[in-house]
Amino acid sequence: MSAKQISALLLLAASALPSQAEALTCSSLPEPTYLTATPSAEPLVQKVASLLQRSDSQRTTVVYQIRPSCKGLEILVKDNLPASCATESCMRGKALFFTLDPRDTEPKECDLDTAGTKADLVLSDVFPQSCPAYASSSPSGIIDTPGPVSPYILTMMKSATEPAILAEEAHFVFGAGRAANIKPWLSDAAIVHLGTQDSGTLLLGQRVKLAPARFKGTVAVSLDDMINTLYTDSEHGIGILPTTIADRRRSELRPLGFQAIGQKGAFFPDRRSTSFEKQNVRDGHYPLWGYLHTVLRQDPANASQPLSKKGARLADIFLGKNTVGGQDSLVLQVQNGFVPQCAMKVTRATDSTTMTVFAPGEPCSCLFEHNVSQGNLTCQQCPAGTCGTGVCRRKYCEAQ
Repeated sequence: MSAKQISALLLLAASALPSQAEALTCSSLPEPTYLTATPSAEPLVQKVASLLQRSDSQRTTVVYQIRPSCKGLEILVKDNLPASCATESCMRGKALFFTLDPRDTEPKECDLDTAGTKADLVLSDVFPQSCPAYASSSPSGIIDTPGPVSPYILTMMKSATEPAILAEEAHFVFGAGRAANIKPWLSDAAIVHLGTQDSGTLLLGQRVKLAPARFKGTVAVSLDDMINTLYTDSEHGIGILPTTIADRRRSELRPLGFQAIGQKGAFFPDRRSTSFEKQNVRDGHYPLWGYLHTVLRQDPANASQPLSKKGARLADIFLGKNTVGGQDSLVLQVQNGFVPQCAMKVTRATDSTTMTVFAPGEPCSCLFEHNVSQGNLTCQQCPAGTCGTGVCRRKYCEAQ
């Protein structure tokens, strides 16, 4: 199909949506690529989906659902039939996509196939073995690649006065609820999380030594639902959110400093309450984070290669390897709240292991600082490609 034909179909779909009597099927969209993504990735997914639809030379309609990390992983792992969807596998129900019309600032909705639609790619904030279903045995048939760092934060509403929480306190607050009698968190209804399949629950559980099944409180259906629950009891409410979402709502939310087990003093992800540079995440002082993983099914004929080429192309964008719509996808990671691994000074082998010192082969700390609000702007830029000291990389003079 030619580019003109694709554009014509996209315009037809966009113009038909407002008055369409029958539900739009996702499979009827031009060049669909199917994705499930952890809630932390929604801003980045929306940006990439919009660019791929409207600005990229290889237009693709990204059809996506926002689902808890482990739920997305399971629908991919269980999809082991070549021509149909196995039980509890594949994407089902409704999904979202962006039209070609730039006036549509919000995604539209379409219906997935009633028999299920195979996912090309899954985005998760945790290693597969962190998921309850794979705690004792790692899943087979997948290619799992850790990408940028996704920080999480324990938070209350802005009107709350509590500045910080100890890991030991969080263990009992989320493990016993009101019965723990730890002020100000004295309401089970206002202790809120997204359940045992969600990255926030799993990453917090690793750091406070609390199994997912032991979490008390209210299980929200979405991040918006969680924040609404906090609103209802601003004095006692507490939840765990990705900073990709919480940072956008700092006018409403109060992030809590977190003191890890064995740590002296509590830390926030950033240097200051007004900055967004995740310095304490990057240097190892702040432990509540995971990697944004791209997960693809293996090709049964060649286990080193992904089964879906469309999914692999999309994965490379989320991993910061390719441009999209003329924009550097590594910069898109930063602008949407993630920390590229090349800006980190620590690493983890799994979600449960301790951090170790990390020296990236091609550091990008200067690129990172220049693309976050209130970042350190002392690094030299090199639009001409040369630096007095250091190495010019992606138009910034990096240390090496």
